[in-house]
Amino acid sequence: MRGLLWLLVFLLLGEALATWTGLPVSGPVIGMAMLLAVLCLRGGVPESIDTAASQLILLLPLFVIPAGVGVLAHLDLVRANGFAIAMAIVLSTSAALLLTGRLAQRKERS
Repeated sequence: MRGLLWLLVFLLLGEALATWTGLPVSGPVIGMAMLLAVLCLRGGVPESIDTAASQLILLLPLFVIPAGVGVLAHLDLVRANGFAIAMAIVLSTSAALLLTGRLAQRKERS
């Protein structure tokens, strides 16, 4: 329960910071970055947060269902903007893979 509380605290802090500053980044992403910074400074993940995250990751497939329904509900928009959507997916995935690879290489060297 303590780990879930910490995850919710960082979610709410991220939402508050996004609202107060007007940053063009969603609150959960800001909260996740803040949590990552705290965990890096702390030097590891506490058992309570690891347990809570492990349980939540099992529910992750449920979050795909609303996105799939949204795509089917707005199929005409997807068809009209298919190329732009495909390019956004390819570019963002490539950027994430490159960044992850660079970070893994840097971590391996240290």
